[in-house]
Amino acid sequence: LPGSHSASVVHANGEVGISRQQERKERINILLLGIDRREIEEGPTRTDTMIVVSIDPENKTVSMLSVPRDLWVLIPDYNVHNRINTAHLLGELKGYPGGGPALAKKTVQYVLGIPIHYYVRVNFAGFAKIVDELGGITINVEQHIHDEKFPDGHYGYMTVDIPAGIQKMDGTTALQYARVRHGSSDFDRARRQQQVLMAIKDKALSLDIPLSRIPQLMRTLGDSLDTDLSLSDLNALAKLAREIRPENIHSAVIDETMTTPTKTPQGWDVLIADPERIRQLVAEIFPDPVPTPRVTDSPV
Repeated sequence: LPGSHSASVVHANGEVGISRQQERKERINILLLGIDRREIEEGPTRTDTMIVVSIDPENKTVSMLSVPRDLWVLIPDYNVHNRINTAHLLGELKGYPGGGPALAKKTVQYVLGIPIHYYVRVNFAGFAKIVDELGGITINVEQHIHDEKFPDGHYGYMTVDIPAGIQKMDGTTALQYARVRHGSSDFDRARRQQQVLMAIKDKALSLDIPLSRIPQLMRTLGDSLDTDLSLSDLNALAKLAREIRPENIHSAVIDETMTTPTKTPQGWDVLIADPERIRQLVAEIFPDPVPTPRVTDSPV
């Protein structure tokens, strides 16, 4: 766990820790990265999920914003245009300072116009472990899900069938629910991922897990999860989470109303952002003043 050895409010990279940010009543922005890496794979990979979680310690509110992985952006420092989910891969391959998470943070910061202070990166196995460690989660499945071409983790396919209604899910089922795409859009998938995060939060708070168990939970997850949050940061976030009421949690997705699908000259399917609509969304969900997002008008 990078940074977990330090209890200081100032990290090695010079960023102020969460305790100091709380004292200053500053918004805390964390980038959640879901890694598209199967158990049989090694090496750098793209991000399957990117969600910005923003916490306002003054007003005790949380906002979540899902960023579509096919969003066509300029990746800073390398001056190349690509899907936003390649930023992590490029950072790993090129030896970017801080690796893939650092370049992913900088890219999202560049696009949204808000600072990204921290990251949490988890692979598929780690996500399932988190849910199983909590004893499963409960999800209200709004529509019956049936996918006969869900990736089985071994470069083949399997059938996923999840009935509509209230469902108790273990880690494997929750992962399938969060990842399945067949018969729906990536925007629907992003909304399901936020729903799963809320269910995980609700279950964790209902169990009233002692803060002293956080190091043990991190050891259980092992290499499946890493972050630049220190243990003192995690403790501060856990305490703050207990003070935030459900009605003060808001979520949004950069969706089809603010993007246009197109193809690059290479034939890749990508999404071109509407800068003005994204600016409006960012200003609404992250109420602090932010500059206009910098996105490209068309593939180059």
